[in-house]
Formats: sequence, C-alpha cells, structure tokens
Amino acid sequence: MSTIKERIEREQSNIDKIYLYKEGIFYKAYERSAYLWITNICNYEIKKRYVKTVDRMIVYIGFPISALENRLLNRVYREESEYTIVEPDTASVIDAEAYNEWHKALENEKEKCGFPECNEPNAEAIVDEIMKYPIETSSPIECMMFLSQLKKRCVADGSIYKSSGV
Repeated sequence: MSTIKERIEREQSNIDKIYLYKEGIFYKAYERSAYLWITNICNYEIKKRYVKTVDRMIVYIGFPISALENRLLNRVYREESEYTIVEPDTASVIDAEAYNEWHKALENEKEKCGFPECNEPNAEAIVDEIMKYPIETSSPIECMMFLSQLKKRCVADGSIYKSSGV
C-alpha cells in the first residue's frame, strides 16, 4: 500500500490520468486526479487537509467503491494492485495554469465545496444542480451525500431561503 507522500509525488507528474485509491469502502482521488475527476466525470465535494509529510495542504475527493461503475459507464478504466486508473476523455490533459488557479482558490476557501464559485449559492443554481444530478445511476448513499452537500451550502448562505420565498 502506498503512502500519502507517494501518492502526492505521483500526482505532481500526472497530466492525463485519474488515480483512485481504495481506502476502506471508499475510493479517493488526490490533487490532479481529483481535478480531472471533477472536470471530466462529475462533481464531488472537495476536501482539503494539511499533510505534514509533504508539508502542504492537499485536496481530494472520496466516494463509495460501489459508485465506481455507475460513474464510469462507457469509460476506460483498469485496476492495478495499488490503484485504479481511469482514462478521461482523449482531449483531457491538465492545463497546468487552470489547475494551479483551481488549487490556489481551494486553499484560500474556508468552506469545502466542489468548485470555488459555489460559495454564493442561489435558488436557481441549486435547482440547476438538482436537475443535472444523475439520480438514476447513483446509489442511495451518493444521493444522500449530494443532498447533504446541498443542505450545507443552503445553510451556509441563509439568503437562499429568502430568495426562494421559504
């Protein structure tokens, strides 16, 4: 099993693959893999934490192992001994400048969320996210996590209740 330091080192040279690591009953994607997942597959809540062994803040996503096949319909992926590799769309190579801006914005955020612009939710944006969410191919726990994330965002910005007349 690889260490977090080894995973982050692998990510520093990653430009076109999503590395997913099994951790308990979840898959986790770190740094560039998380970025590629969010920009090519689907949005998940970004988490961040300071890791002493690499002496910096890292970002990652996590989701239940059972959700992998639903999310990767018609996509190429292969399981290795240490991780699962997902091949994003053929044109998906990380734009280093866009990735660095995304990462820096996440480091500066106080709240966890998928994209920096979600800090100021409004009722129309929430409804749009609900309409786009693939409930038909999502597991019950994924749906629960999605609703939990929406609820946190609504509670964080009390104005969403006022704008929707609730």
